[in-house]
Amino acid sequence: MSSLPIIDISPLIAGHKEGVQKVAEELDNACRTWGFFYIVGHGIPKERMEALTQMARTFFDQPMEEKLKIDIRHSTVHRGYGVVGVQQADPDLPYDNKETFDMHCDLKEDHPLVKQKVPLCGPNVHPDIPGWRDLMETHYKDMTNVARHLLRGLAIAIGIDEHFFSEKLNDPLSGFRLIRYPVLPNEENGACHLRRPHRLRYCHHSLPG
Repeated sequence: MSSLPIIDISPLIAGHKEGVQKVAEELDNACRTWGFFYIVGHGIPKERMEALTQMARTFFDQPMEEKLKIDIRHSTVHRGYGVVGVQQADPDLPYDNKETFDMHCDLKEDHPLVKQKVPLCGPNVHPDIPGWRDLMETHYKDMTNVARHLLRGLAIAIGIDEHFFSEKLNDPLSGFRLIRYPVLPNEENGACHLRRPHRLRYCHHSLPG
């Protein structure tokens, strides 16, 4: 195979038992052979992704003083806006040339995990952009559900109880990040991604800038 595999996970989503084993085998092969794969049949509409991309542009195009109203450096639970240079994933580079917005599972102040001061547990912060909060929170919940289905498929693939992983996704610490990479004149001083092989990541890309 000369390109990344494309896996239709709709049998997992729909609960079609006859197709689940095939999906599990495809996931297993993709993870062992490539480590990356595309998924289709996930139920997230194309219009949603287009809306997210446009909303992200609206946010990042705001004046800096607006974005800094939710500066992640003032957050104790790693939520909000990250200015260029706030992250340095590669110690050999001066900084990562990117802007970010980070959110996680939205846990209110009266949630037991928040009261216990468990790291990274707390409420999300959002910019004052019409429709932003509902769109982002809805997408986070929908993608968490997709993760549950994928993790069920991976559990089946390695021969353990199919709910072993997915049942752990109650109030998860999984993150949702929007990133804007500026268009650079050369490849110097770009951005580096952290190497975290134990994580399951979803990515949706648009053009730089």
